[in-house]
Amino acid sequence: MNNIYKHLFKALFLILLLFLNNSFIYAQNIASDSLENKQLYWKPKLEYAFMKTFSSSHEFAACQVFQCLDYDLAEIAQIRRITPFPASLTVEFDGIEEAYLPVKADENSIASPTRVLKFKKLDVICDKVHYFDMEIERMTFGFPDSVIEFDYLEKGRLKFAAASKIDLIVKVSEKDLLSVLNLYPKAKALSNVKITLTPNQCQSRGRVKLGILVAEFKMKGFIKQVSSKRVDFSCSKLSINGIPQPRAFIGTIMSYINPVFDSSKVWINLNISSMNIINGYVLTNAVINKKEIKNAN
Repeated sequence: MNNIYKHLFKALFLILLLFLNNSFIYAQNIASDSLENKQLYWKPKLEYAFMKTFSSSHEFAACQVFQCLDYDLAEIAQIRRITPFPASLTVEFDGIEEAYLPVKADENSIASPTRVLKFKKLDVICDKVHYFDMEIERMTFGFPDSVIEFDYLEKGRLKFAAASKIDLIVKVSEKDLLSVLNLYPKAKALSNVKITLTPNQCQSRGRVKLGILVAEFKMKGFIKQVSSKRVDFSCSKLSINGIPQPRAFIGTIMSYINPVFDSSKVWINLNISSMNIINGYVLTNAVINKKEIKNAN
């Protein structure tokens, strides 16, 4: 009789282990399916909402991301001018979590918690971004540790409840750089300009009008990052009508050109992490941080 009970207990124990093992595998599959389902469900909604926001100056200013970074209304009004207007975009995200944020209620109303989506990583990869008369090949906006209101996203709109910074990756082509010349009146003196970008080197050639004369020029140089706010162009060689120019003359010319980028003169707190020349492109990594509060003293 005892042997029967022993075998029975062993059988029950094995069945229990098998049940627990299958339950664990099932739970893992459910968790995996849940993550995959979230990706499938939210990706098209995010892409629709970001495309709508990035294609409208009004929606771009109203999405609240710059308010989360402490910029004031006058500054946010200027942000309309840098609306990306991409030809297309894709969204990549990770670490998505649904949550509720408590909101402050005034004396005359009862407010309910705000339903939100929290993202550990949220990247928006935009192609053919329009900036004034310039077209940027590719630009990635990163919103790490950001929070977006659930109800707005369900309705195809975008409203940030929290953001720590905006990471930027900007890929500018040789053709894009040429279009920058249209932004500067003095560049009208230049014609037939060609730019060639190779690793850590920029070469340009063309014609420049000097009074009633037109001269051919060739220039070679590289980008020099002076600080997180400033980037200069360092010219190593310059020739006019085939005649190499002395260093003193080149230095004088560069003093008029540099800096080629200086974010200290703009209101937005933009910092350059790196700016490099690669084959055919200038690749820039930067970040828009929260508004810098300057000491009144």
